[in-house]
Amino acid sequence: MRIKLLLSLTLFAMNVSAQVVKDYNPSIQRTSNLQYFKPVEKRLFTGDCMPYYHEGTFYIYWLLDEGHHAGLGGLGGHQWALSTSKDLVEWKHYPVAVGIDEDWEKSICTGSVIADKGKFYAFYSTRVQDNDGKVHEQLSYAMSEDGGVSFAKQAPNPFYYAPEECVSRDFRDPKVFKDDKGAYHLFISGYKKEPELEGFGGYLVHLISTNLKDWKEVTSPLTGQVATPECSDYFHWNGWYYLLYSIGGDTYYVKSRKPYGPWEYPTTQAFVESWASVYKTAEYKDNRL
Repeated sequence: MRIKLLLSLTLFAMNVSAQVVKDYNPSIQRTSNLQYFKPVEKRLFTGDCMPYYHEGTFYIYWLLDEGHHAGLGGLGGHQWALSTSKDLVEWKHYPVAVGIDEDWEKSICTGSVIADKGKFYAFYSTRVQDNDGKVHEQLSYAMSEDGGVSFAKQAPNPFYYAPEECVSRDFRDPKVFKDDKGAYHLFISGYKKEPELEGFGGYLVHLISTNLKDWKEVTSPLTGQVATPECSDYFHWNGWYYLLYSIGGDTYYVKSRKPYGPWEYPTTQAFVESWASVYKTAEYKDNRL
């Protein structure tokens, strides 16, 4: 049985004048021990990590920017960088894997990756700003044919907009996975405009597809949260389905014997730690933690 490699990332602080990074140099970064990694270039920062394991290689996609959320006047200016390893000790760094290429793209936000039929697919939210200055988040995707190193954006992009009941500023962090019947799923962080209980509108939008291109919304696996449940993660391990999500900088989890609940909420939340805010997992092997 495959198991999961647990990874977390600490975020660093910011510069309000930051713009889109154009000169990140992967060749000068340290290659041993990625813990507490930050680019050598002092003005650059490391954001949310998105780990993936495929055919003996660990991939960590991570947010690269000049000022975290303060970049581009508060829009972020995030892009995806990539580091890989065979043993989690020695690492290789690559140029930007998914970057800001067009003026309407104000941030390539946190997302996830899946390898399928010889190609890699990256799903992420794109932060945009309309003519009235309002900020919205929309789903985009890109495809790689070189083993997940560089991605070409696909059309249409964005390919999915926030559902009518969801606040368009809170529609991000898609988690992609494939179920045992061959269907593809996306869990997307959201917040309801009119929640059933005031102040508890946080939920996950659930989309399903047969081809990674055409998506339809189905029943949410998680509702009634006090804030937007960010950066969700989902996996099946030792007979349990686990759903992780972050609220207010803390990571919580629920578990169920069934794929989408009903969920048990453990009274002891092992991931609530002051030193880390976003936990992610990657499939591994040999049933080792």
